[in-house]
Amino acid sequence: MPNTALDTSFSIPLHRYGPYLDDAGLVFARTCAHDLRVSVAYFYADSDLLAEAILAFGLLTEPERRQALRDMKAKLGYDPDDDGGGSKRGRVGKAR
Repeated sequence: MPNTALDTSFSIPLHRYGPYLDDAGLVFARTCAHDLRVSVAYFYADSDLLAEAILAFGLLTEPERRQALRDMKAKLGYDPDDDGGGSKRGRVGKAR
């Protein structure tokens, strides 16, 4: 993951290479992610906004990530303490 000392403003939007990183390229993607100190998910993001969110999330500490996830779930109407089941309060279906 990037750290605060690492400049994460890449001049080339690397996440746009995601479509070329299929299962055969996963080892390559992991190597690139490790070298760039980003999540492999960054390469598979389908928008600039999602890629930026992945980078920002990676800068957080583990407790901060858990809190951010709880906050997002609460905003979407999910039980903030749900650990992945995705049960919504008062809504039908799951968020996509």
